[in-house]
Amino acid sequence: MHSTAICYSPADAGSATELRSYLEANCPLTIEDGVVQMGADLLDAVETGLAFDYVIVLLSPDSTQPAWQRARWESILVEQAKQLRTQIVYVLLTECKFPAILRKEAFFDLSRDFAIGRRSLKRWLLAALAPSPSAPKLPERTGGSANVDMEAFEPLADWPEFMQTAEREAALAFAHARRADFEAVVWVDCTRRGRVGVLGDTAHGLGLRLEGNWEDNAQALREHCADHRVLLVFENLDSEIAELISFGGKASVMLVDSQDLTPRRPLEELMLLFSSWKGSAEKCLAALGDVESHLDSPEILSDAVWPEACVLCSAAVALLKDYGRLAEAYDLLARISSATQVRGDLAVQGQVDWETSWILGAWDQPVQIPGRMAVEIVEPTQLSLFG
Repeated sequence: MHSTAICYSPADAGSATELRSYLEANCPLTIEDGVVQMGADLLDAVETGLAFDYVIVLLSPDSTQPAWQRARWESILVEQAKQLRTQIVYVLLTECKFPAILRKEAFFDLSRDFAIGRRSLKRWLLAALAPSPSAPKLPERTGGSANVDMEAFEPLADWPEFMQTAEREAALAFAHARRADFEAVVWVDCTRRGRVGVLGDTAHGLGLRLEGNWEDNAQALREHCADHRVLLVFENLDSEIAELISFGGKASVMLVDSQDLTPRRPLEELMLLFSSWKGSAEKCLAALGDVESHLDSPEILSDAVWPEACVLCSAAVALLKDYGRLAEAYDLLARISSATQVRGDLAVQGQVDWETSWILGAWDQPVQIPGRMAVEIVEPTQLSLFG
């Protein structure tokens, strides 16, 4: 968190409070009061605030003087600020007299439209405090997205809000158009994804490597959202796990009920894709919902499909472990384990038990290696599933 002070006249306390609340809800910072004390002037407050990383100065007829002494304001606003490496941000509330050169600095005019002006200030602060390493990965817009009405979604850009909609094109257009209002924008396709997978996809979209179990990962996401202004869009989320994405904090969350489900990929197509997962990791991660669906299907119990299902699960688990997504790897192992018990496949079950024990060990949880495996395996090395 960067230290920040806001300096203003007591007469501007209402505007200062509103702006402070808005910026603290939207930016990774906390703001200290630097109100001008009786008998002092705005420059006194700014000089005190130079101990902070940022100083936000509110300009109005109540906070400025008819005449600015050049030697004094240059000393405080230019020389001392440069020496202490403090960034001063000027915010014009109402037209007043001040050195015109200040407009060439970090200057924001809220006198004509307070809402538009504060949003410009927020975007500037976000770019300075939390520069995004890369553009968000959003679904492509269709040709008609440019003409959709996004007005209903605007509250999401100004305050941490929750919204549910069936207007996918409008939601997608909003996510593309308002990227600068957030530190990160993440669109999660929840089609055929369970609780653990949704958490894993959310963390991956935010650039977080969460290696804990699903409860730990959910808590880590809540802690991240407490300090970071993000927009999280969940498309076709299962209503039974809707409470899972109530992360709180500074997150704006949108549920998009498009119900435009893409057909599940055939098992053969998934086998081909995951056969070279190291070279197509992102495409494989996007296909995990289909993998889950196949592993939950009774069709994998047949003699013709079972070997392929085991190989697919092996590749998916290897991919997830490579990304540190152990909760999802554990979840897939639990799915294939249920099938091995039905089939009575002791060889596969032994490998599943070993991989599961490896993950539990990584979580510092009690590990019980099956007796047969413990005899056969002397070194606690990480095995390749079903190999």
